[in-house]
Amino acid sequence: EKFTAEAHTIKGASLSVGAVLVGRNALITEMSGKQKNISVLPDNLNELKSALEKTTIILVERFGNDYINPS
Repeated sequence: EKFTAEAHTIKGASLSVGAVLVGRNALITEMSGKQKNISVLPDNLNELKSALEKTTIILVERFGNDYINPS
């Protein structure tokens, strides 16, 4: 349940800032958790991680590394 709640939070936060790829993957992860479909969670988490990495690259390209890693 905690896992599903975290995916739900990531989904909402991501979609509220326009990170649609992350939000979509978080939704898939959230739904898998709600359906107790544990077998797909490792793949879902890998997809979510990939979406986060792609989004980070886009943000760094747009705003620079200081935006992502403020000093």
